[in-house]
Amino acid sequence: MADAVSEQQPLTKREEQALVIARRQAETKVPRHRFGIAYLLLAAVLGAGVGLFVVFLSDNGKSGGQQWSAWKPTQNGVQRLDQIAQNVAREYALPNGRQLVGVLSTPPVVQGQSTPVPLRAIAVRTGLAGETSNDASFYGAGDAWAYVLCGFGTSCAISGGNPSVERYDLLRREALELALYTFKYNHSIQSVLAYMPPAKAVNASGQATPSLIFLRRADVKPALDEPLKATLLPPRTNIKPGQMTAGELSRVRRLTDSRVFNFNFQQLADGTAIVVLDPIKAA
Repeated sequence: MADAVSEQQPLTKREEQALVIARRQAETKVPRHRFGIAYLLLAAVLGAGVGLFVVFLSDNGKSGGQQWSAWKPTQNGVQRLDQIAQNVAREYALPNGRQLVGVLSTPPVVQGQSTPVPLRAIAVRTGLAGETSNDASFYGAGDAWAYVLCGFGTSCAISGGNPSVERYDLLRREALELALYTFKYNHSIQSVLAYMPPAKAVNASGQATPSLIFLRRADVKPALDEPLKATLLPPRTNIKPGQMTAGELSRVRRLTDSRVFNFNFQQLADGTAIVVLDPIKAA
């Protein structure tokens, strides 16, 4: 692996303030319109018991008789997930050595008109021509967790340097690492939503296209059954764009290529929300 920077620089006051607004990146306003009858039926299918918080069951980090990772969280519950977010965020840097993004750990919620609204479900569309609402796959959000990868520029954009394939690959690596730690040390969490910083490209409305990486526990099971270093090489201090080895880059892309999505929030009849994911095809 190429040389990493020798020292992690502390966050400036401006960067700390950027993290405060990170939640808004994930808590996009819920549109007033609602889903059609197929989505309204989903509320009954999922049941009223879908909760906002999951019960966190911890793993001791053993994998085949050996430690799964050199570092592991020491806190419990939500604090454990916050600790994972903070530890992983420190490992990634821009070319100038500053931290790539801040990471906010949060339950899956969306900001309503005045208060946060529980995210009821995750709908994953196929992206195929002629698709209907019946073709989507639905997952309850009660056993999901979210991370917001927030740059230190305006509206969570990454400041410093230009967008590149190498930088997005590094963000994908960070999202994958967050998910792996989460699944390994919290058995009750089955899904991770990693909201990415806003892209440079804009959609037809002139706004940045929102994207996220959605991973299910089953998507990465082989990586959970072997030590973390077999999937992601431990950086000496932190890792910059373009510093992944060819093998590591191949593993990151293989595990995330089909899990990158555009997203939008919709409202259900009971006032809760659903997030709809549309696949972004890898180049």
